Amino acid sequence: MHILRRSLRSHFCAKRAQGKLPLLAALGKGIHRGIMRIKISKDQWKLILFWSILILIAPFAIETVMLAELAGAEFAIGFLLLYLKQSIMFAREKIAQIQLSIESMASMLSRHTAFRERHFLSHAGLSLVVIATGTPVFYAAIVWYPVLLTGTYT
Repeated sequence: MHILRRSLRSHFCAKRAQGKLPLLAALGKGIHRGIMRIKISKDQWKLILFWSILILIAPFAIETVMLAELAGAEFAIGFLLLYLKQSIMFAREKIAQIQLSIESMASMLSRHTAFRERHFLSHAGLSLVVIATGTPVFYAAIVWYPVLLTGTYT
């Protein structure tokens, strides 16, 4: 331990005598000056984007990763879009069917007598009265019923 400490101490003393900074100080000074700045071009950004998409999709479609290795990331993304075109069309069709069924249910409900204005207001008012009076009674029953049951058995 003492040998290592002495050799490091002598190394730093020699660097200081030469007017040079120790390694960590030199690296920190270089970073602050901007020497170690990395510039990424537009094409590199595209490749980074394509490869990240491929990495995200790799668990589901491993053949695209193999294709990217052989033909390039851009070609693999194009193949993937063609590969998924059928699935995208199927999903759009299902969404259109769901929207159509929701619209038909909404039109059926709008024609129902319970949703006409005169009936709706009377039903909503009666429901509000029932909830306003019934809820405190229900909560009181939940709280006091166990107390009453245990009181009768003691």
